[in-house]
This record gives sequence, C-alpha cells and structure tokens, in this order.
Amino acid sequence: MSPETSYLIAATSKGSLHQLPLDVTKWSNSHNSNVNAHSAPVHKALTDPSSPQTLFTCSDDATVKVWDLRADLRNPIHILQNSRNLPFFSMDVRHGLVSAGSQLKGTDSELVLWDTRKLNTPLRSFIDSHNDDITDTKFHPTRKNLLLSGATEGYVNIYDLNI
Repeated sequence: MSPETSYLIAATSKGSLHQLPLDVTKWSNSHNSNVNAHSAPVHKALTDPSSPQTLFTCSDDATVKVWDLRADLRNPIHILQNSRNLPFFSMDVRHGLVSAGSQLKGTDSELVLWDTRKLNTPLRSFIDSHNDDITDTKFHPTRKNLLLSGATEGYVNIYDLNI
C-alpha cells in the first residue's frame, strides 16, 4: 500500500466501519469512508497477516464478514455464520484460518473455525468447550496447530487442531 492510500479502519458499536487516512491532511468527508457493515455492534476488526488487504469483522449480528480493502467497502466478499445463529464476540485470523467465538445461548457458546481458502463452509465447530461468552480466541504465533480460547466462566482452552 502506498503512503497516499494508507488508512486506519475503525469499527463502532453501531455496526459501522470508518476508513480514515493516516495522513491527517486528507481528513475530509470526501476521503473518509463510513459504511454500515453490520446490523449490530462490531466487536473486532482484524486484517489477515498473510493478506493485509483482507479485513475480517465480527458482530452481534451473528456474522463474521470478510472485506477486500482495495475495493469499495459497501459489500463484503464473504459472510460467515454459525449453525446456531449466535452473536460473535471474539475472533482471530492466522495461518490461513479464522476462528470466531460466540456469546452464550442456552448452556453453551460456540467456537467456529474456517479455512480462508474455502470460506463457504465452517471447517470445524466446538460447541461443548465453554459454557459462557467466548471473550477471546488466539492462534499460536508459530505453531499452526494450536488455538486458544478464553471465556467469562474462567476457562482457557487449548485446542490441538491436528486432532
């Protein structure tokens, strides 16, 4: 990305995304992008370390949306959901995978995993691992098979994705 097109992405509790140039001299309504990305609060916005032009957002509207930052942000390139339509509270992207943790519904929350090369179907889902909101999920920075999740019930789970 060239310096003239570098920007920050800010997500809001109203479900919108704001694209703000890093060069403050370019801050004007004509250069700022404000997109109604989700119909509920956005909890996290991350770029893919291996593909920085790809943005992932997760929301209370029970979706993870994938955006191409080189294109108009009005339309996501993928919309990911979980089997129980649970609001997503946390997310991480690394090693060609996306993980998203949900809020509690009934007795369990859900941790969903997608392969970034095939986003039309979840790769795996963990339903019985937490019994409260999954507040964070992180891939190990170097060990591609390790995923951690933490929830408000106080548990931190470690998943070996090779099993």
